[in-house]
Amino acid sequence: MYFKIWWILLIPIAVTACTAEGNELVGHPSPYLAMHAEDPVQWKSWGFEAVNEAKQKDKLMFISSGYFSCHWCHVMQRESYKNDTIAKLLNDAFVPIKVDRELEPVLDEQLIHFTQQTRGQGGWPLNVFVTPEGYPLLGVLYVPADQFKDVLIKLNLRWQEQRQALKQVAANAAYAINRRLQVEQRQTVSVELAELEQRFLSQTMLLADELGGGFGQQNKFPSAPKLVALLKLYAKYRDEQLKEFLLLTLHEMASKGLRDQLGGGFYRYTIDPGWRIPHFEKMLYDNAQLVEVYLLAANTFGQPEFAQIADDTLEFMLRDMITEDGAFISSLSAVGEDGIEGGYYLWDQEELKRYLSKQELHIAKLAWGFSGPLEKASGYLPIQAMTPKQISQHIGMTTKQVESILDVSRNKLLLIRRERSLPIDDKRITSWNGLALSALAYAAKFNQERYQKAAHKSRDFLVTRLWRQQGLLRAIDKKGRELGPGNLEDYAY
Repeated sequence: MYFKIWWILLIPIAVTACTAEGNELVGHPSPYLAMHAEDPVQWKSWGFEAVNEAKQKDKLMFISSGYFSCHWCHVMQRESYKNDTIAKLLNDAFVPIKVDRELEPVLDEQLIHFTQQTRGQGGWPLNVFVTPEGYPLLGVLYVPADQFKDVLIKLNLRWQEQRQALKQVAANAAYAINRRLQVEQRQTVSVELAELEQRFLSQTMLLADELGGGFGQQNKFPSAPKLVALLKLYAKYRDEQLKEFLLLTLHEMASKGLRDQLGGGFYRYTIDPGWRIPHFEKMLYDNAQLVEVYLLAANTFGQPEFAQIADDTLEFMLRDMITEDGAFISSLSAVGEDGIEGGYYLWDQEELKRYLSKQELHIAKLAWGFSGPLEKASGYLPIQAMTPKQISQHIGMTTKQVESILDVSRNKLLLIRRERSLPIDDKRITSWNGLALSALAYAAKFNQERYQKAAHKSRDFLVTRLWRQQGLLRAIDKKGRELGPGNLEDYAY
């Protein structure tokens, strides 16, 4: 049984699409899956039919999970899944299955857990080879095409020569991982709330970067739920070290590369510990949760600039992510139509000279760091290099004059930026729309008329379009096509 139990339970979530030349993703309502419809790989949709094919042919399933706005998912598609040689290997030796991790979060979580346990890390694109019986055998993330081809050739050769041994290895690994998980889940301890809070606080602060803000020393994620918990603990215990860490983290997240300084909203994470270089996808769930973080911080610390950041984030959501019927789309892609990661948000010196006056350019360089060495080869990403007050002291103008010139420059650049093309994932995911509604409801306490109206429209969409008599849907596409039944997080959010 072991992992096979969850495997069988997860299969009915599938969405079946029409078939064209062996690729079942043609016309799929998921933008991520639809973008793989022209791959030479004969992708199957996740479901009973794909699993039964693997059983009948006694082949390994190659389950590839990703999402539309993921940069490295696009790279691996371009390098490997568009490669005829690799496609032939996948088609001949495996049953290739494409999964939108946003539609199958439970399946994706299980595959991530296996990969983390066996490789020490997880992420996307997530590629797991699974036996016909349903046991994960090998998980890999992004790998260059040559290395990926070698993996396919060697694994297929071993499968032909040592099939039963590999099946047993996979079954044993699943048993061991499942056993460990069961032991961890049984380890419950009776503890008072105050002690639990102190344990959480001390263990969290062990991961805290008290010099740069955030958690860890490599990639930096906003970690919104953790920040909400820490803000509430600070309000309860008034720990000064925690206060300094929270203020630093909130400032760095808002002023550096994690946040879109021109258009508002936050990117998913930065690839460096200094918050400067983002992966450029913008996710609905991040932005919705960060609205609550900054509104709570504004109330906790009495700092109106945090409320302004929350307001800017909501304005971004209501401008770029909401639809006419009140629903919110899932994400904006990291990769523009030009194929450049972040190209939509970056500026080169010639563009800046062309669109801004000399005075505007001078002040923009000071405010947004449009000078010095490029951190991204495609251009400059605006960050908060100097505040308007600092600039005013530096060049002898009033702060209001500097702010006025920056507003004009920002509007000019936004108008130019909107002429660029940025792909979107327009799925309406129930759980993420629930988070957006929570953000609007919380913000409506401070700006009732503006956000209550949007909140009511969002609520009506959830009730009338995402709720069916049998329960919640996971998502619908822009045409209203259903994308599977809801799961626990849809009901929770």
